Amino acid sequence: MRFTLFKKSQGCQPCVATQRVLDRHGLREGQHYDVRYLDLDAEALRFAKGLGHNAAPVVYVNEDRHWSGFWPGRVDELAQEVDRGDG
Repeated sequence: MRFTLFKKSQGCQPCVATQRVLDRHGLREGQHYDVRYLDLDAEALRFAKGLGHNAAPVVYVNEDRHWSGFWPGRVDELAQEVDRGDG
C-alpha cells in the first residue's frame, strides 16, 4: 500500500508531527509514501481542496480514505495496515 502526504514545505507543525509519527513506524518517504507540497504545487493544492480539505497535512490513502490535520491514531492504523500488506 502506498499513500500520499500533502504538506507545507515549512512552518507547519502538524505536518512535522505527522511525518514524525510516520518515521517512528518506519514508513519512509519514497518507499511507502509520496510527498506533495501544498505551498509549492498548485495542482496538489487543488487536489486537496477538491477533497474538501482546508488544513495541512492531508493524508490521502484512496478516494474513500483521506484526512487532514494531525491524527496520530489514524497514522498508527495506517502503519499497521502497511506492515500487514493490506491494500
